[in-house]
Amino acid sequence: FFLYASLEHARPLARGRVNTPAAGNPPILTGVPASGMAYLDRPTEAGYFIFPDLSVRHEGLYILTFSLFETTKEERDYDLEPADGDLPPGVDYRMEIKTEPFSVYSAKKFPGLMESTQLSKTV
Repeated sequence: FFLYASLEHARPLARGRVNTPAAGNPPILTGVPASGMAYLDRPTEAGYFIFPDLSVRHEGLYILTFSLFETTKEERDYDLEPADGDLPPGVDYRMEIKTEPFSVYSAKKFPGLMESTQLSKTV
């Protein structure tokens, strides 16, 4: 399995008289947007997808969408009817989930770091 992250604005942006960087451009996500599943036995035995270097280039309100794909090596294990004709054989879309909206701040407005979660401390 692998997970692909994509970024979108949390709400449509109105075009004003001043053209800001975010006004007409898609949001910019930097870092590696794909992650293979890593099996970890702590804190809970499960498969985790780790994105260590994702960041957003412009301040604003955003949503991340995570799309789950399954890769299959053996042709006999392929889906009988692939859902998406744009994917190569042996890669099948499974589902997606969206985050709650989150804020990205400029360096001047950044309120400071929050404490790391227990999962982040373990990994």
